[in-house]
Amino acid sequence: MRTDFTTLSTQGAEDDLRPWRVAGEHIRKLERISPLFTTPIRALMVDAGAGRSTTNLASQYLVMRLLKSPTFKAIFYYSAMTFRAEQIASAAYLSSYDLVRLYQPLDLAALLAIVFTYRKVKALLNNDPGRLDLAEFSKITTRIEIAGHLGTAIPNLGCSNCLLSSSLPLFSHAIMSSSDLAPLRAYKKHLASKKKLFDLEYEQKQWGTTCLHVSATLLQKLGFGAQYPSYFFEDMQHCVVPYQSQERDKTDRDGGKNSMLFSIIELWMNTLLETGQAPTTTIPGAYYPLQKDLYRLLYHINSITEAGSKHDWLTKGRTDISPHTTPQLYQEVLSDLMQTEDVRKFMSENLPEALVNSMSDEELAEIARGRVDADEL
Repeated sequence: MRTDFTTLSTQGAEDDLRPWRVAGEHIRKLERISPLFTTPIRALMVDAGAGRSTTNLASQYLVMRLLKSPTFKAIFYYSAMTFRAEQIASAAYLSSYDLVRLYQPLDLAALLAIVFTYRKVKALLNNDPGRLDLAEFSKITTRIEIAGHLGTAIPNLGCSNCLLSSSLPLFSHAIMSSSDLAPLRAYKKHLASKKKLFDLEYEQKQWGTTCLHVSATLLQKLGFGAQYPSYFFEDMQHCVVPYQSQERDKTDRDGGKNSMLFSIIELWMNTLLETGQAPTTTIPGAYYPLQKDLYRLLYHINSITEAGSKHDWLTKGRTDISPHTTPQLYQEVLSDLMQTEDVRKFMSENLPEALVNSMSDEELAEIARGRVDADEL
């Protein structure tokens, strides 16, 4: 039975609700989440829910407004150079539209979620190198990059699933322990000895909640709705034990999804990080890449483990793009800012009525202004 995020705050035993309440307290450390982030993600989730492989006009518009910020444009450009290099290699010019259209809706939502969380957690740790090292930020960014390549090589795993499952638990650990990182040091040693991504029983005793509670709460706050956070929370629990090939036929009774999907992703991630090779455990064929994609994946993994990230896309900022270094980006003429009523009319024509009506005039005005920088989050 799936966790119902729409009734969680009012139903259930106190012991069941406490981890969610504690998770909510941790997420509040991140302070306000701008509608310039949440609205595009909500729109993208509408696209994903409708089964669209590409974003619709309103979703494109909302994401492209973020790309008016030089910082966000730099992040998206270098993420494209990392995960979609072959698709843009011959392009003389890359508009914001081109960058947005490189990704499927759910993948775009995942990228926005990771960019937001990465920068917010860095700020929460005061950008202090020692605290960031203890939170293992360099390992997190490495995992994210490898996960992106894995999802690109094996579309059935889902690039979004790979990115979120490989990063949110680790970000959540940093959020839960941000006021005192000492317990995190002991916990990381425990996880290393067990070769685990997380230990839910340990976390419950130490923090009164778990990384999955925090991750699912964050996903909901960011605009992922109720269904995906529930799916993420429930099925990520399979990662507690290693994937076993005899369980490959298990399916999720609520939606027909393979409930072992995240466990398969973690098997791939652990094997790639430890050996630089594909797993030897039997995996359903749908979750194995074509030969040419496997070669490309292993090439990327070995390059990252030997020399580090080529583009380090998550760390990029406004100073990393210029007419000289990234000429592909500097032929775009930005459109005039829309007014609040223009935004409401435009989105009413392209998004479900319930989503548009749920937005306040203040939120629409902020979207209309449309100028936000990652440094201002």
